Amino acid sequence: GIPEPEILELGCAPGTILKTLHDLRPSSRCHGVDFSQPGLDAARQLFLSDGADVSLHLGDFRRIDLRRRFNLVASFGLVEHFEEAADAIRHHRRFCEPGGTVAITVPNLASLVPGTVHRWVAPTDFATHNIDIMTPAALENALASAGLVDIESGRFETARFHAHSVVRPGMFAPAYRTVLRAWNATVDLLPFRLFWSAHVWAIGRAPSERLRCGI
Repeated sequence: GIPEPEILELGCAPGTILKTLHDLRPSSRCHGVDFSQPGLDAARQLFLSDGADVSLHLGDFRRIDLRRRFNLVASFGLVEHFEEAADAIRHHRRFCEPGGTVAITVPNLASLVPGTVHRWVAPTDFATHNIDIMTPAALENALASAGLVDIESGRFETARFHAHSVVRPGMFAPAYRTVLRAWNATVDLLPFRLFWSAHVWAIGRAPSERLRCGI
C-alpha cells in the first residue's frame, strides 16, 4: 500500500499547529523540531492526550541531523526571524524528500496598520522580525533562491493583530491585550476579509532526483 505521509514542522513548539496538521490527516506521522524543551514538553502533552503518533526533537533546525527526509516540511512564523530567510528555507528543503512539499507562513507586518501597531506596542519583539520577507513576492523569491520549484504564494486570514509576549510596560499593556482579543474575536466572525490579511504563505516543491540530474 501507499506509505503514510511523514510531516515535519520546524519551530514546532508549543505543538498546536502540528497537532492540527495531524488532526487533518490522522494517518500521518508527525515530527517536530524546536530548541525549547518546555515548548516540546507542551507539544508532547497535546499529542499524548489522544494517543497520536509524534516524534519530537530538541535542537536547532539549522544543525540537527534527523537522518531521514519527509513528504511535507513546514514552518509557521519562523523564517521571518532570520536576516537571510532563504538560508533558513534551504534547511526546510534539506529535510524534504525529492518531490516533497515545503510550506511556509509568516505574519504580515509589512502592511501599514499591523506593522505600525506592533512597532509601537512591542518594539523589542518587532526588531526580531525581517519585514522585507513579508510579501508573497518576497517569499516566493526566497523559496526559489533555496532551490524549490513550482512555487505558489498568497495571503490569508482577515485583519487580526498578532499577540506579543512582551509589550511596553505600564497600565497600557492589559488594556491593549483586552482590545486585541476583542478585535480579533470580532473580525473572526465576519464573512469577508477586512482591511489587510494577517499572514503570508508560500509553498514549493523540492526538485525530484530526475530534475536535479537535468534529465
